[in-house]
Amino acid sequence: YGITVNVVLPAGLSPAYEAFYRDDPKRADAVARLNPMRRHGRAEEDIGAAVAGLASDAARYITGQSLYIDGGSHLLGLPQFHSAGTSFSS
Repeated sequence: YGITVNVVLPAGLSPAYEAFYRDDPKRADAVARLNPMRRHGRAEEDIGAAVAGLASDAARYITGQSLYIDGGSHLLGLPQFHSAGTSFSS
């Protein structure tokens, strides 16, 4: 049937998470340094590209996967905030 099912887990890109560091450059730098990629994620570039790839014919044999889009933060055991309703406070 050609049906594939995957989940994309974009951590650290929610409005609540961005509000946590947006107005404080020192906090923003500190949060970015915790990430193995040493930067904050960008929704259109980082999530969009991954979703487009999974939706393409190139991913026709990929199914049942959970794709973390968090710059590798999940590898460090850092807290993950994936759901839209998650709050992030200092």
